[in-house]
Amino acid sequence: MTTIFAGVSVVPMDSERVVEGQTVIVEGDRISWIGPDADAQISAGARRVDGRGKYLMPGLTDMHCHPGTEDDLLLAIAFGVTTIRNLEGLPRHVLWRDRIAAGELLGPTIFTTGPIVEGRPPRYNGMQSVVERDEAVAAVALTARGGYDSVKVYDQLTPEAYQWVVESARDHGLPVVGHIPFQVGLHGALAAGQRSIEHLYGYSQAVQLVNRRAAPPHDLAEHRTWLFDLAEHADTGRVAELAEATRAAGTWNCPTLIVRTRWAADNAEVLARPEMNYLSPLRAAMARYFMGHYPTDPARQAVIDVNAAFVRGLSDAGAGLLIGTDAGLPGVLHGAAAHEELKEFVQAGLTPYRALRAATLDAAAFVGEAGEWGQVSIGGRADLVLLTANPLDDVANAGRMAGVMVRGRWLSDSDIAHLLEDLAARQHALINGPPHAPMPAPVRASAKSELLRFDVTWDGFDLGVEHVVAGPEGSGRRRIASTASFAGGLGASETADVGECRSSVTIDAADVDRSAWFELDTDDGLERVELTRTDDGRVLVTHERPIGGPPDIAIDDPDARALLGRPETALYVRLAERLAGLPVGDAIDVPVIGPTLPPDPTVRAAILHALRLPSTDEDGDGPRYLAEFRRSNWTTASLLVCDRRNRPVRLEHAPDISYWEDAASTESPDPVSVISVVRAELDAS
Repeated sequence: MTTIFAGVSVVPMDSERVVEGQTVIVEGDRISWIGPDADAQISAGARRVDGRGKYLMPGLTDMHCHPGTEDDLLLAIAFGVTTIRNLEGLPRHVLWRDRIAAGELLGPTIFTTGPIVEGRPPRYNGMQSVVERDEAVAAVALTARGGYDSVKVYDQLTPEAYQWVVESARDHGLPVVGHIPFQVGLHGALAAGQRSIEHLYGYSQAVQLVNRRAAPPHDLAEHRTWLFDLAEHADTGRVAELAEATRAAGTWNCPTLIVRTRWAADNAEVLARPEMNYLSPLRAAMARYFMGHYPTDPARQAVIDVNAAFVRGLSDAGAGLLIGTDAGLPGVLHGAAAHEELKEFVQAGLTPYRALRAATLDAAAFVGEAGEWGQVSIGGRADLVLLTANPLDDVANAGRMAGVMVRGRWLSDSDIAHLLEDLAARQHALINGPPHAPMPAPVRASAKSELLRFDVTWDGFDLGVEHVVAGPEGSGRRRIASTASFAGGLGASETADVGECRSSVTIDAADVDRSAWFELDTDDGLERVELTRTDDGRVLVTHERPIGGPPDIAIDDPDARALLGRPETALYVRLAERLAGLPVGDAIDVPVIGPTLPPDPTVRAAILHALRLPSTDEDGDGPRYLAEFRRSNWTTASLLVCDRRNRPVRLEHAPDISYWEDAASTESPDPVSVISVVRAELDAS
């Protein structure tokens, strides 16, 4: 269809200018003509958009975000963001990218990295862990095989592993983007030709007045506090030097200033922002929790000031800058956050034009598509935003939209209003409850099997239901199986909602876990992990994933007594069996081999440190235990309450052991720190 913007002022973004009194003609998904109104030839049947008093500019970009659902894509479009770069790839992102390009799905053009490549142990679950050359080669090959656009590197990679990743990416023709690994440093990343740097962390690290302590490996709060410390002791006199080195290396930066300023802001004001209406009640609660627990420090203003100094310096040096937001993190919304980042650029000292160029023309140049989009020009893709005020006068005017065109599809302001109304209604409908988990099939019909149902809640929200079944398998063996259906967010990142989870563990007559499997259904397809104990003291691990999994491995298990499981209710049913008869005040360590909470597929060894607590009047005569799940990069603490037969009645999961120490010493411990798992019914078949 032909669309005509008549009488409009064009902001082409090829320079700091406005061309008034123009007609812009779009045919299909391309701009076919631009010229004075008097010269325009209007074809019959064309759709006419009145541009008088309005400004037409290229659609915006968010070059660092984490969309998890198709609604995130719609939210971006509704705020004029017509191109995004996803920085943590899943199969869904490749599928969305291709469907959008084919016109089958409404959304912004997508560029996406593959799964994050990190050292060992990784900071977060689900990342590809690399310390050896063959692991680097495999991680990059998986990224290439999955159809992703680039390789993302992360904090804990060693210099050797980083170099192997860079070399392997070069072999596959893939750019390397992401964090600057702490041991690599800014100069190492520039020398390696890293295509883009995210968040500016490495710059603060490179300009320390004295040697600072090493980065904390895993704890998020400690890591943020460390960043505050770096900023407070940064030598900003070296900004120009490092900015010039960055320009010379051809490396771009995506500063994501909003992340620092957003989490240093007053939480109540942030959560009262109108766009928060497009979060589901559950995700809004998660944002309140995260922001309420985010570490604060008097030096947080120093972080903002130092980052602003680097943005000014990089701009002055002519180094590439991109607009990115980390949208998908708690309380950082797709689309709306891009406008906040534009304002942050201007507050850092850039002109509105320079900030807008980072979100349009420069973004296209970064991905090698200059002239294809990112400016209003003949032949360019019709990704456009119609505004009611000049964005070059005030960058906030980029948010005063009269409509958005994405790949030639026109959405008027009323269309956008309806889109947002529908999106908000869908999000708030999610409070009606999670899907119901069916009974697990493996031992469903077994004689003498026992069914336990558990309701999972958090801060007043029904997160899901878990069913656990235990029953005989013959030949002295038995099986514990489970299914669980969770609302998005439980055990997952903000960008990877958990669907139905299934597990099964087979136990022999000597009470040894012989085999186990774990399955997860998501928008990305089926993921399955299988564990098999061998007679020579090892556990064999195999993976089945939509784009292929990590290589098969063998984990040593010297005492052959490790439980095979992940820290869900079925594992604690098994743990309770091991703890039967433990005296009050005694503690034992129970080894565990398995993944953590879904969607993490990575299998590692862990320890469940369990302490028998005195019984209380509230919990009755059944035993109580404090169980801390310890893995090299992840911990959680749980209060396990059992009945007189030592079967779990209630589980309270908290981020760490300090919660239970606080709970013992205060009258009102923080309720949003705990996920409650309560046995709802007990059936015997």
